[in-house]
Amino acid sequence: LIQVPSVATSVAIPFNKAGTNAVDLSVDQLCGVFSGRITTWNQLPATGRTGNIVVVYRNEASGTTELFTRFLAAKCVNESKKFVVTTNFADSFGVPPGAVPAVTSQGVMDALNAGDGRITYMSPDYAAPTLAGLDDATKVAKVAGVSPAPDNVS
Repeated sequence: LIQVPSVATSVAIPFNKAGTNAVDLSVDQLCGVFSGRITTWNQLPATGRTGNIVVVYRNEASGTTELFTRFLAAKCVNESKKFVVTTNFADSFGVPPGAVPAVTSQGVMDALNAGDGRITYMSPDYAAPTLAGLDDATKVAKVAGVSPAPDNVS
């Protein structure tokens, strides 16, 4: 049996923290947020935001989680341990202190919007309608200068 990928997509990084500055995270900062090494917006000074960061994660098997943990496992080299590729985020590295679990894409978005300072990962096709567009850099973070392309959302 040979597995052949049939779809290519990105993973969006939506957040709920008021501010007018765009959020453009380096790969190291993204790794730090989702590992728990970075715990406050103050540690990301270019964002112009302050206060605690709360990670919202999918607490069930998810294809988006597999894509995201695959990226984290390949790119996060400065963490105390290595991320593992998995479909359940909690099994990849453990969860940052204070992280909020959610079930289903809608549950993740509801949890994101329920508290100030929250950040998550989400498939762009689901995040775009909820967040008024992926081009809004005050609601969806760029990573290393790149945001999910609107062409990926259909």
